[in-house]
Amino acid sequence: MPDISIVPEFPGKRIDQPKFAARRNGGAAFGSLTNGGSVSTCSSITGRVEEFPELAREFPEVQIILNHTGMQVDGPDFFEGWRSGMNVLAQAPNVACKISGLGMGDWTWTTESIRPYVEEAINAFGTDRCMFASNFPVDKLFSSYDAIWNAFKAITGSFTLDERHILFYRNAERFYQL
Repeated sequence: MPDISIVPEFPGKRIDQPKFAARRNGGAAFGSLTNGGSVSTCSSITGRVEEFPELAREFPEVQIILNHTGMQVDGPDFFEGWRSGMNVLAQAPNVACKISGLGMGDWTWTTESIRPYVEEAINAFGTDRCMFASNFPVDKLFSSYDAIWNAFKAITGSFTLDERHILFYRNAERFYQL
């Protein structure tokens, strides 16, 4: 069984399994984050969507960050299920979404093919609970670093400058206490 470990670069912890985190030592391991740490989840929301809101409700003072846009790696045929899961997760005010890793589900992605995922994540969580990130070096298998960031810029071209600053760096500073 995996252990919950400190990520040395950030003042938080990473978890892979929400139910494991909640029950380990009666939730003591996860509850130890209540001093302002962040949690970055690596798990797909597929099949686990009910676990994250449960964990968020049990520990409302812990900031949970959904990694890689919920890891929708099953392709466009599963978009509606992914969107539904994202909307369920977004109901928990202490869950934020890191928009990244979209190439893992679409190896030949384009700005237009990832646009629905980016827009739906932002629609669900709002600009105050989303942030852009890369998944390098894994993303290098599917595109260039510049292509990813240029796609995010194109998708948010109609957003205000302040909204773009929030998505591109302010939320990361706030959530990771940088």
